[in-house]
Amino acid sequence: MANILSISSQVVCGAVGNSVGAFAMQRLGHTVWQIPTVLLSNHPGHGAFSGDATPAKTITALWGGIKAHSWHQDVDAVLTGYIPGPEAVGAIATIVEDLKSLRTDVVYLCDPAIGDEPKGIYVDPLAATAIRDRLLPIADIATPNRFELSWLAGVEKIATARAAMDASIKLATKTVIATSVPGDADNVIANVLTSNSRGARCSASRHAHAPNGTGDLFSSLFFGHLMNGLSVTASLGRATAGVTLVVDASQGRDTLQTIATQIHWADVMAAPVSDVQA
Repeated sequence: MANILSISSQVVCGAVGNSVGAFAMQRLGHTVWQIPTVLLSNHPGHGAFSGDATPAKTITALWGGIKAHSWHQDVDAVLTGYIPGPEAVGAIATIVEDLKSLRTDVVYLCDPAIGDEPKGIYVDPLAATAIRDRLLPIADIATPNRFELSWLAGVEKIATARAAMDASIKLATKTVIATSVPGDADNVIANVLTSNSRGARCSASRHAHAPNGTGDLFSSLFFGHLMNGLSVTASLGRATAGVTLVVDASQGRDTLQTIATQIHWADVMAAPVSDVQA
């Protein structure tokens, strides 16, 4: 069991950000401390919503409260997700740097939730730049989707697993998992792992519709399995299989069915992982 600090979005109703990721990691046996970067009634994809972003000074103050009790010394890992503004990115970078200066074994996963297709960048462009320049260089693992990887690496649209691997090598992060990369057929997508210049891929069926939050769920499942001692490739296979199971069960629904399916995805058999060929 690990103590994981999860800094991401939070909604009152729905399954995105910490509202899905924290539960996934808890279900896998970890203690999760949550700092919301935004607190909203629901995901904006549902239409009308209320709430607001968490000011950078509040994020810093929350962390200060944890440090005042010396609880920060118990943090084993950090996961960050959606961060809407550059000031908040700076505050979060300071938290991660603080932890890494205290303990060299703290593992940091950055899910650079800055955009997708066809919307493009959906955060403040200055926040996207700050995530690229401040968070990725101090991250041990990054989990961008195909659009985000293309933007972060400054390359053209990524169409193959090999192209995803080549783009991942350009990032400042040692281990990168690119999600939603086109597979070998129109109905297949792949999650592509690049680590130490070696690549592996794990495929899943493409769905015409998937509720919001699949990226958050994937990152959290991957991290949860990794912090349970599985290898990066085994964690890739388990996370891909888990998300596929949840998405299959969520067809026709507007929210990921993580609660109803937890007994299945928590112990799902890993999806096959294969090497990416040159």
